[in-house]
Amino acid sequence: MFRRKQKESNAPPGIGGGSRAKQTRAEKQAEAIQKAAQPKKRGEVNELMALLNNPDVQKNVVQLREVMRKVINFSTMGVDMSKLFTPVIMISITKDIVVKKMTNQFLVTYAKQNQDLAILAINTFEKDCRDENPTVRGMALRSLCSLRLKTVVEYVIPCLERGLVDQSAYVRRNAIMGVLKVYHIEKERIRDSNLVTALQNLVLDTDALVVTNALLALKEITGDLPKTKALIHHLLNRLNDFNEWCMCIVLDLVSQYQPENETELFGIMNLLEPFLRYHNTAVILATTKVYLSFTENMPQVFQQVMSRLKQPLLTLMASNIPEVAYCVLAHMKLLLRKCKETFHDEFRQFYCRYNEPTFIQQMKIDILPMLATETNFVDILNELKEYVPGGEEVTSRAAIRAICQLGLSLDSAHTRCFETLIDFFDMDVDYIRSETMIVMQDMLRKHPDNAEEVMEHVPRILRKTEDPNGRAACLWLIGTFPDFCADAPYIIEPLIDDIEEQKSSCVRLELLTTAVKLFFRRAPEVQAMLGRLFKSLSEDDATPDILDRVHMYYRLLMNDVESARRVIDTTENGVQSFVEMDEQLVKTLFAEFNTLSVIYEKPAAHFITTKELVVPDLGYDNDEEVDDGEGEAAEYAASAAPADMGAMGGMDAMGMAAPSEPAAAGGFDDFMNFGSAPATGGMDDFMGMGATFACDPNPTTDRGAFQQKWTTLPEAHTETFQIPSAPTDPKMIESSLQMYNIAFVANGYMGQVMKIFLVAYHAGKAFETELLVAQNNCKITVKTEEPEHVNDFVEILKSALNSL
Repeated sequence: MFRRKQKESNAPPGIGGGSRAKQTRAEKQAEAIQKAAQPKKRGEVNELMALLNNPDVQKNVVQLREVMRKVINFSTMGVDMSKLFTPVIMISITKDIVVKKMTNQFLVTYAKQNQDLAILAINTFEKDCRDENPTVRGMALRSLCSLRLKTVVEYVIPCLERGLVDQSAYVRRNAIMGVLKVYHIEKERIRDSNLVTALQNLVLDTDALVVTNALLALKEITGDLPKTKALIHHLLNRLNDFNEWCMCIVLDLVSQYQPENETELFGIMNLLEPFLRYHNTAVILATTKVYLSFTENMPQVFQQVMSRLKQPLLTLMASNIPEVAYCVLAHMKLLLRKCKETFHDEFRQFYCRYNEPTFIQQMKIDILPMLATETNFVDILNELKEYVPGGEEVTSRAAIRAICQLGLSLDSAHTRCFETLIDFFDMDVDYIRSETMIVMQDMLRKHPDNAEEVMEHVPRILRKTEDPNGRAACLWLIGTFPDFCADAPYIIEPLIDDIEEQKSSCVRLELLTTAVKLFFRRAPEVQAMLGRLFKSLSEDDATPDILDRVHMYYRLLMNDVESARRVIDTTENGVQSFVEMDEQLVKTLFAEFNTLSVIYEKPAAHFITTKELVVPDLGYDNDEEVDDGEGEAAEYAASAAPADMGAMGGMDAMGMAAPSEPAAAGGFDDFMNFGSAPATGGMDDFMGMGATFACDPNPTTDRGAFQQKWTTLPEAHTETFQIPSAPTDPKMIESSLQMYNIAFVANGYMGQVMKIFLVAYHAGKAFETELLVAQNNCKITVKTEEPEHVNDFVEILKSALNSL
């Protein structure tokens, strides 16, 4: 009897023995596995290999799962498990889906790291692609495509061709995504194969997820989809079969379709009407985009559509999910730019609630002035007044800006809004006084007649406020309306004497401009302090913006005081309206409705970058001929000669070389004790600074001469750097460079990269430059006849680009 039990205990699990004996052995083996799989300093890989090679473990699915789980766990912890590659291949023939999934993950991970092992994994995956189980086929196909090695593409494509016509929808879905993975490895191979045709056929597949995957894959591979009437109608008729995510993709495609006639248009809109009451916010917004796109050029129908969309949008706005409510509010704000009257009678729906997040309150406050009419602006104003003293700082500031916007957009509301803002000056809250002073700049630009009442408060607020923007606003008002401030020079003098304490660049810039404006009106009182300010900022300030403005103002004043007055001290005649958003931008945002573009209020190209836009490795040969407009990139002929400065005497714009003759008007030299400026010294000599590099005015832009020099001159400098903002138009760059006497020669595009050729001269010597711009990344290559000054030229070029 004893021997019989011993024999049973030595038998493999499932062969002979009672249930109690089998349970005991399973427990012992589990304990052994768990002990072996604990992280140790050494030996764990060998122990796991022994377990994988153990026939008992291979036959027991539960134990095999546990071993593979430990293998995957160690792999994710950084332990090198490549020694187990062969044992894992051996057990990958298992029929257990869980083990199969883990073995596939292991094989993909280590096949990527060691291409010599990849062929073993490929054979395993190819075999599984023919398995009778569709789940195994789908997982094998996904794993095979996940290798992403160019050497395996020739093995992958036949498997993809079979997968795209597989009877199982799961396999077809994985095959479609596999085509996309291979496309990113070998684009031309996919485009030249018949896989694209197979994807087009799958758009009409019976499975909704297959259709969606096919649409997405085709859009990424081909760049666009043929929006035929048959395809659109087929997708619309099957819309209820799709899940919410797929619905959004299909509806986005429908929004790009142009119906042939009004009958078709109204038929599609009637078909989509139930989706305006759908339970998913994204589907409702996607449907809204279809309606707006279809009726964009039909004003009367557009108004009816907006009335139909009003209630669904208001319902979504009241969502108890703050993120959803914010997105809906952002889209409603965009809609109000085209159709304000739709929501006028629902303005109370946009009142803030005490328990709402701050970002929701800010968005509602921004919308309220857009809803104001002659009959309801008093109610809106009273509501906004309540937010100023009783809310958080960001909410209070937003409410003050909204009151200003209300007064600017509605003439009948101006007086009440202005009186309300004046009352805020008496509040003992610094950020309220500061923000009120900031918005007063816009109020007085449109209604300068109210300046006297505001100027009574400016000296007191300038002394008390700590907010740099508020102090800058006070200085702007002093410089713009000095006639209403008798002590203006003596108000700014303490700030000039303590300029080191003014750390903010915006305060320093505004103080400089205000001092120059006051000099034009009250020169005897201001001349000494202006000289001290010029000297302090030129010697101590390292901020490029401030230095550039100091140099520009000095050049203007040294050239001709009257000309400087016309440039700096512009007469404030008032403005009629403010452009809040460019019409082209609004049109772009409507085209990108139901995307992040609406949330950010900028086109997607401004915040989405791709690897193709990285500048440093553009693969462009600098010896290539200049694009003359006949190639692939369409070039606009840029006549880049800077405008004649006339009375300004050819100002170098930020350069410091003085004109050949000192200015006589205004007695600037006499009362600032500059004396007669030498032809090439000026402020440089006075400040003890050396002569500064400046480009010659009116550079010639002969393309033939440029191309001849470009091919012969040596490369003197190349550099990659970033600029603060991304230019969307070459003309933006051209206008900035003209100020520095740098001219356009030619420009074009290489994909998404803007390519520009520039020329400038110094002492008659040419500086030829190739500029590559991708978003806010720039790469410059300079060739010159004067290499000793190339660094000076590069600094000027970078200053011009940074000022965009």
